[in-house]
Amino acid sequence: MTVIFTEEEETADSYIERLSAELNTSQLTVSVATSDLNEQWAVFSQGALRVSARELEQRVSAGKKELKRFVDRVDLYTPRLNPWSEGNFQALQEMMENMKNDI
Repeated sequence: MTVIFTEEEETADSYIERLSAELNTSQLTVSVATSDLNEQWAVFSQGALRVSARELEQRVSAGKKELKRFVDRVDLYTPRLNPWSEGNFQALQEMMENMKNDI
């Protein structure tokens, strides 16, 4: 969740309208969830889409479910702190012991 504080003398509605105009491009479609009919028309005129509170709730719920499925599929493990495999590490230790004995 993001909390945005508008500039002094700037209303939330004017911020939403300005941001909708800036972000709405051919590659990105902006959706605004508001029950204010005038604000819906204002952002719609900027090319943004109106989303009902129920649809926003459904989108958030679907996003949470998708994220949970993804997290459940990801094989989480603790990476080794030692970059050497056990066999390589043993061979290195043996080489070091041999070098000590040769000195």
